[in-house]
Order: sequence, then structure tokens, then C-alpha cells
Amino acid sequence: MLTLVAAACSTPPPKATNAVPAPAEIDQNPVVWAALGGDETSTAQSDPAQASWTRVVLAELPASAQLLDVATADATVEDALDAQLVALRASPLPPTVATVWLGRDEPGTDVGVFADRLTRLVEGLTALGVPRVVLVARSDSPRDRGGQYAAAIEAVASATGATYADLRGLPGNPRDPATQQELAGLLAPYVVG
Repeated sequence: MLTLVAAACSTPPPKATNAVPAPAEIDQNPVVWAALGGDETSTAQSDPAQASWTRVVLAELPASAQLLDVATADATVEDALDAQLVALRASPLPPTVATVWLGRDEPGTDVGVFADRLTRLVEGLTALGVPRVVLVARSDSPRDRGGQYAAAIEAVASATGATYADLRGLPGNPRDPATQQELAGLLAPYVVG
């Protein structure tokens, strides 16, 4: 028992201190990325075992980055105006970049009507203070539903000052999990800036 007491006495008592640890570094300009669109963008549609391109890109951004995924299945530009833009207005975080990938689910929408709605969407994002809007199109595949809008998307980007991201040459279906990594590689530079 004596050895036990001696051992306990040899450990110095803890010292109280008023030292304050250095503050954590705060990212003064964090990336707040708004992802608008349909199936090709929505992370809600992806299998948790397979990372969607949006999740892959987000993982490559600084830890302070935020993803505001307002994309929904089968979204049209009208859906983006009526719901996705409204959701971004309600967000406490103002986006610093927005990607818009629409056109696939616009059956029978006149190209002029599509372009007018897309222009209003870009103007709405600009009015929210989004400094960089990226319009995504895939125009090389006759099987790509929405490919008929690629020229209109490019024209809207040019007219509004948005950035045009052309995914020509993308092999496979954008919704295919095997294509997600390649999509992330193609679109990450647009998100990062």
C-alpha cells in the first residue's frame, strides 16, 4: 500500500491555465456551390455506394465549401424557375457559383421558349448575386435527350455572360455511375473557377 501512495504522489498535480488556443483559420471566401438541374445533377438520385459527380467535385473543394443541391428528378427549366431558384432565395448561404444542367426533360418545348426560360433563370441567379453561372450542355449525341438545346444554351451563355460548359465527347450516359468520375473531372474546373 505504501508503494501505491508514493507513486500517486510522484505525479505532479495538473496546472490551471488561462491560455487560449489559437483560433481556427476561417475561410473568408468559401465556395458555396448551387447545383441546379435534373437527373444528371441531383445527388438525391444517386446510389450512396456510387459517388455522383457533384459529390466527387465537392470532395475536391476546400473543407469550407458547401453544396446547395436543389436539382430534382425530371426537372425542366420551368421547374428550376418555380422551385429551384425559389429554394436558393430561401437559403441563408449566398451561392458563389451555380451550375445549371437542364434540357433533357423538356419534351416538346420549343427551342425559343426554352432559351427564354433559361435566360430568365440566369437573370434570376444573377439577381441573387451569384457571380459565376455555368450552363452545361451535351450536344454530341443524337440519343441525348436535350441535345437539341445545346446551341440555345450556348447562345444564352453568350448573351448573359454565363460560362458555357460543353460536354461533347463524353462517352456513355451521364446518369450511369461509371460516367460520374469523368463528369467530375470535366466539370470541377468550372466549379472551382
